[in-house]
Amino acid sequence: TTKSTLFLFFILFSVHSFAQPCTIPNGSFESWIDVTSDFDEAGVLPDGTIMLPESYFGLFRFFISSFTDLFEVLTGEELIAASSTFFGLYQSTDATDGEFSLQMQADTTFSFTDVFTAFECPGELPSSFCFDLKHVGGGADTLSIIGTFDEESNLSFDEYGLTEASGFFTVDTLVVNGDTDWVSYNIPIIDNMNGVSPDTALLFFVLSSNEDSLALGVESYFLIDNLNFKLEGVLPLAMSAFDAVHENNYNKITWSVLNEQNISHYIIERSFDNIENWIEIENVGINPQGLTDYSYKDLDITKRGNYYYRIKQIDLNGEVSLSQVVHVEVPILNHLSMLSFPNPASDQITFEFFLSEANDNISYNLFNAEGKQFTFSSAFPTYLPEGYHRISLNIMDLPSGVYSMMVETPFTEVKERIIISR
Repeated sequence: TTKSTLFLFFILFSVHSFAQPCTIPNGSFESWIDVTSDFDEAGVLPDGTIMLPESYFGLFRFFISSFTDLFEVLTGEELIAASSTFFGLYQSTDATDGEFSLQMQADTTFSFTDVFTAFECPGELPSSFCFDLKHVGGGADTLSIIGTFDEESNLSFDEYGLTEASGFFTVDTLVVNGDTDWVSYNIPIIDNMNGVSPDTALLFFVLSSNEDSLALGVESYFLIDNLNFKLEGVLPLAMSAFDAVHENNYNKITWSVLNEQNISHYIIERSFDNIENWIEIENVGINPQGLTDYSYKDLDITKRGNYYYRIKQIDLNGEVSLSQVVHVEVPILNHLSMLSFPNPASDQITFEFFLSEANDNISYNLFNAEGKQFTFSSAFPTYLPEGYHRISLNIMDLPSGVYSMMVETPFTEVKERIIISR
């Protein structure tokens, strides 16, 4: 059948397409294969040509199409039209290196497409993975990139993309909406130091598109070209240190760079509670004094949780290099603040609260100077939503004196000195 022929074709081709050690096969997508004849139904070839990049294969769509028997009910023009549903991979003449690049495009049937290749890469790990990327069209598309190095028998996927391998690199999300120029990326390869000498590399791209844009007929896609490894020992993004810590009410990001030759500027990116949705939080220029130690205070910390950071280095020629990801956990984060007035008070006192997130387990304790505990005659709230709140309480039943008021949540506590005077 068509499906089994294509499957066997690509399995055999992937086994025999190994190039020189640590050289990505067909990295400039100059070699393409005409598979139109594989869609021949009843001896009638469909009009047009179906071209697929040599050494590369779309895995997810193939198996989904196989399980749904998508192609067994199609013939002729319907079949070749459905080939885009099958692969989502196209030959483009908009290229940075040579005549062609790879176009990855989703459609209304499948809002994603993928492509992978596996090849020999024995010996010392490369220092970085490089590629050129361009986005075309008005839709919003997300591209994830995963690569790994390991012994062939040890290769297996996990949640973040083969992080148990002897070496790996990831770009978890590049989200683009609208047309861009070609941009060169450089991603450091992370050595896991597990003592395994790799003999095999796997490279995997996954594109997902905005389903609302697809439903409206908006066409958009990514172009990928010039895949290669850099083998030198020092990365273009040569960081000797990169860290993030929580201090007071902000996160402090620090990094040091060994060599700033030909660097234009840095971009700090942050993701909250995952390593997928990255946003730019600061653009940092080169230190005019020539110092290569940098720090930045992220003051936009509004909730407790896990914050992830990475640095983009932009070279003078526009090339982009990505740092590794650092993580900081913010457990309390000035969750609660309190102010009382008037103070001293006589018959009524007002508390003004700010909570950075809603809380349904609020309690208070009120002690006088001798340590005796008191309670308010009016109810004190045990739940408050996020934001500012003003609460007035009757204190006529409390004797004059100095009191210590403590309000607690599961995450923090605040204290206030209260004076009752009549």
